[in-house]
Amino acid sequence: GEKPMCSPCVMNSVDVGIALGSACSTVADLRLDSRVLFSAGWAAKRLNLIEGADLIFAIPLSASSKNPFFDRKPPKTE
Repeated sequence: GEKPMCSPCVMNSVDVGIALGSACSTVADLRLDSRVLFSAGWAAKRLNLIEGADLIFAIPLSASSKNPFFDRKPPKTE
């Protein structure tokens, strides 16, 4: 049958958070933009894309001239 969704151990979650921060730092060192997305990881889990995983995050990357993960309002002109 289908494995029920459960809450992961907090210690494993802390370890994953540290790894995510380190991965994003490495990406920034390479002058790429990134964003940690819980919602995309949750969707992957619900779709059973990675079997047996209790905790999934997505890290999309971008090499464009503008960071697509942040909306910035244009400066006001008077």
